[in-house]
Amino acid sequence: MGWTIIPSITEKKDMVSYRIQRQENDKFVWNTLAHSLRGNTLWYVVERTIKKTGEVDRYIACDLLCKERNGGWGYKDLDESCGPCETSCPVKYFKMVPVPPNEYAIEWRKSVLAEKKTVKTDWQGICNDAHSKNLLLVVFLENCMIPYAQVHFIGNTMAGKYKNKVYRIPKKQICEHRIVQTVMESSMMEIVSDLQAKGKSIRVFEKCVN
Repeated sequence: MGWTIIPSITEKKDMVSYRIQRQENDKFVWNTLAHSLRGNTLWYVVERTIKKTGEVDRYIACDLLCKERNGGWGYKDLDESCGPCETSCPVKYFKMVPVPPNEYAIEWRKSVLAEKKTVKTDWQGICNDAHSKNLLLVVFLENCMIPYAQVHFIGNTMAGKYKNKVYRIPKKQICEHRIVQTVMESSMMEIVSDLQAKGKSIRVFEKCVN
């Protein structure tokens, strides 16, 4: 599926409300049973009812959200049957939808569970150690609106600078990091290209920002 931009929606919270609202057409009714926003990824459990028969099924949906630089918010709608790259889905949703719809969903659920078991990296310690040596920590991000960021911490919050703008860094989307002396865009994009060639889902958006 492609991106859908709605110019009239200028706030992220309004896009979330729009996407989780009850929907209906001649054949189906969709109701959201639970939702969770993780950065710019919206997870929600949908219950779909077939009007003619009353048959009900459920599925886990995933919307990637973005904001146009000079416009409104947009979304790219996915669900677990696509086997999305994102793994920040709340595990409790698996109990609400106990049967995965296909093999892609089965493998995706394994990835989500494996992610939850991953030992947490001490990014603040790595960042402080780099700064003590007059070096910089750069992280590269999968499925995010920015491909990389120069890291610094505001209290305990991990933030990063990309093209002179500061963003909150979603730690679960970090796929690689480098300790460097300077952050040059040409050098960073070479690393991005190399990681993409290795299968990392690093995205470079021209019109979208966090």
